[in-house]
Amino acid sequence: MNQKAFNLFTALVAFVMIVLTVILTNSMTQTEDKAIATMTDLESQAEIQAVADLARGDALQVFIYNLRFRIETWLTKEDNWFPLTQPVNRPWDEVVADYVTANFGSSGPNQGRQFAFETTTYLSSLLAIGHTFGRYTVMLEQDDDAMFQALTQTISQSIDDPSKKFFEPIDCEDEYNCNIGTFYVNLDLSLGAFNSNCDPASDPDSTACQEDQEVYESLPKIIVESTTTGDILETAILPRSNLRIYIPLRIFKAVAVTKQVADDQIFKTGSPYRDTMGNVRTGLCDTGCGPRTGNVTQSGGTNWPDHACRDPIATENIGGIPGIIPNYSAQYNPGIIGGAEGSHVALRNIIEALLCGPDSSIKANIDAANPFTTTLVDCEIYDSSPESLQRPISYSGYPAISETTCFRPGTLQVQFKFTEDNELYRVNKHIDRPYIIQVLDSYTLSPETLGLCKTICDDPLCGAAKCEP
Repeated sequence: MNQKAFNLFTALVAFVMIVLTVILTNSMTQTEDKAIATMTDLESQAEIQAVADLARGDALQVFIYNLRFRIETWLTKEDNWFPLTQPVNRPWDEVVADYVTANFGSSGPNQGRQFAFETTTYLSSLLAIGHTFGRYTVMLEQDDDAMFQALTQTISQSIDDPSKKFFEPIDCEDEYNCNIGTFYVNLDLSLGAFNSNCDPASDPDSTACQEDQEVYESLPKIIVESTTTGDILETAILPRSNLRIYIPLRIFKAVAVTKQVADDQIFKTGSPYRDTMGNVRTGLCDTGCGPRTGNVTQSGGTNWPDHACRDPIATENIGGIPGIIPNYSAQYNPGIIGGAEGSHVALRNIIEALLCGPDSSIKANIDAANPFTTTLVDCEIYDSSPESLQRPISYSGYPAISETTCFRPGTLQVQFKFTEDNELYRVNKHIDRPYIIQVLDSYTLSPETLGLCKTICDDPLCGAAKCEP
C-alpha cells in the first residue's frame, strides 16, 4: 500500500513537473517572440528614423544651397542694385535695413513674393520626385500654395522685423571697419514666428500658437515609407528654430568701399567734386550770350563768333577742369538739346568724366580700395536728369522770340560694379556676377534768371553775328 502511494505521489510530481515545464517553455517561447518582435520593431523604427534623418539632412542642404544660389542670383541681377543715398554718413545699420526691406520685404517694390516664389519652385522641383532606398521610399509632402504662403510669410516677417536681422553682415561693423563683408540670413521659424499673438512662454497651447503651428506645418515635410512593413514616418525639413544660414557673398564689402568714398567725396559739402558739380553748366548759361566752354567758368563775353545764336550745326570745344579732369576735351553744340552733340549729352559726359574718367579721383579711390580683383571697378552713369533753364533769344529782323537751354546738374545715378574673383566667396563658380552699387545723388542749386539774348544781324541766316545780353 505504501509502495502504491509512493508511486502515485511520484507520478503526480512528475506530471506537475511536466506541466510546469510545458508552461515555462511556452512562456519562454512567447517572451522570446515578443522580445524578437519588439527588437524588430525598434530596429525598424531606428532604421526608418535613420533614413528620415538622412533624407531630411539632404533636403535641408538642398534648401540651404538653393537659398544661397537664389540670393546670389537675386543680388547680382542687372536691374537689382544696392542703392546708396544722401544724407552723408547715414548709419550703417540703417543702410543695410533699408536695402533688405526694399529688395525682399513685404513693403518693398518686389514685396518679397518673387524671391519666395523662385525659392519655393526650385525646392519643389528638386524634392518632388520620390526616391527608393532599399526597403524605403522617400517623398516630399507638400501643398504648393500653402508652402508658398508659408515661405513668403517666413521671409517677409524675418525681414520686416528689424530685430530679426534678415541680413546680418559678418565682421563688418560699418563702412570703415569691414574686413569680410559676407553675411548670415536669419529665417525665424521658432514658435510664435508666424503669429505675433502667440506667447510660447506663457501659453503655448493658445489659439494663436495653434495657428502658428498650422503655418509651420505647411512647410515641406519628408515622408519615409517602409515597403515591407508599411510603416510611415513624417518629419519637417526646416527646424522649429531660428535658421541661420551663411551666405558667402562679400557684397557688404563692396558697399562699404563705395559708401566710404561717396560720403567723403560725392555727398560731402565742400568736397572738390561737389563744388565742381555746383558750377558745371552746358549751353548759354551766363551773362552775355557766349556758351560755356570751360564747364565751370562763365563765358564772360558777349560775342559768339562765327555763327548766329540759333545756328543748329555749330560746335564749341569743351576744355578740362583744372585739378579735377584736366585732360578732358569734347565738342558740343550749345544751340541744340538732344543728339550726340547736344547740351544735354555734353553735361552727362562731363559728369561721367568727373566720376568715372581716367583723371577721376573718385574712381581712383574706389579702384585702390577694391578688395575683389586686380581688374578695375566698372563705373558708368546709369541715369542723369539735369535741370534745364530756358534762355530766350530774339533774332534781328524777326519779331518772334525763341528759346535755347542751359543745363545744370539735377539728379544722378552712377553705378560701380565689383567682380568677385575668389571662388571661396561665390556660390556659382562658373558665372561672374558683379555686385552693383548705385550712388543716387541730387543737387539743389539756387534759382537763376537768364536774360534775353539778341542777335545783331540783318540776315538771321548769316554766318557771323554779334549777340548782346
